[in-house]
Amino acid sequence: MASVPMRHSRLPKRWHCMIIGIGCLAYDRVLVTATTWADGKGRIVRQETRFGGNVRNALATIAELDQPAPTTAAYLATIGTSNLGTQATADLQKHRIDTTFVERVAGADPVTSTLIITADGERYVA
Repeated sequence: MASVPMRHSRLPKRWHCMIIGIGCLAYDRVLVTATTWADGKGRIVRQETRFGGNVRNALATIAELDQPAPTTAAYLATIGTSNLGTQATADLQKHRIDTTFVERVAGADPVTSTLIITADGERYVA
């Protein structure tokens, strides 16, 4: 790849950057307890569902930063054609993640996981 020298006066005032993430999209069921693992037993005090995964979370963070220049965060993935896949795509768009490179493929739904978070912040993923 050759580089072409440019005069500073010809450079755009603000660069535009696209960061593309490739990775597994997750659908998490999060269960929060008021106890610790050492207690042995406890009850669930809160539960929620959300989309996640390392790449999705990183892209959502990048999309929110928008600094030092306009940044586009895009996901490169296959996502299922089911209702869960449709919800996942909508979640990406809601968090300003570009879905131009997402291909909808039957059976390619997000991985589903259950996360248990204890009162002391310990986390278990199943």
